[in-house]
Amino acid sequence: STPANGPVYTRWGHSSVLLRNPKLAIENNLVVEFYADTKGKDISYVKGIVGAYPISISVKTLEQKLFETTIYQGQNLERYILSLRTEEKDRFLRIIVDLLSHPEKIGSYTFLSQNCAGVLSKYFKLAGFGDVQSRLPKGVAERLFLIGLSPFPKIAVENMRSIRLRAETALGLNPGEIDKNRSLTEEQIKTL
Repeated sequence: STPANGPVYTRWGHSSVLLRNPKLAIENNLVVEFYADTKGKDISYVKGIVGAYPISISVKTLEQKLFETTIYQGQNLERYILSLRTEEKDRFLRIIVDLLSHPEKIGSYTFLSQNCAGVLSKYFKLAGFGDVQSRLPKGVAERLFLIGLSPFPKIAVENMRSIRLRAETALGLNPGEIDKNRSLTEEQIKTL
């Protein structure tokens, strides 16, 4: 997810991985993420820096993740597509299944390195796809990054609050009116 303007721990965004299964409807595919387990604890920046929080692993459907991120948290989602080999995906899934059975193997959360992105990166490398860029012709990834482009296709999902606000503006409605009415006329739908 993209950075948010909420609590400080949301300001750098969040990394997770979508496990795409073409046999399932997209919303039923699974999302794996790692996060600091702060439930029942005071959130402390010092504890986050020194690794005082355990890391938890979460598996949820894409539909649940979209609701949680775009509606509940009001953040946008950006998705980068990685081209992975079947054996790499299988190794990654075996690692995730093992971690779900033995979460103590994951270790402690730190804001700077053992965070959501750092932990995902570690398990990507263990699964054998730590250097996806190496599959591109030499120098292509570096040149693209220099001019602000990524060699990996990106799909963005905007948070529902901003979409709703733009729809209300386009329809000449007051903010929050779509939420109150929960239905639009056929004419309003055509306008959108």
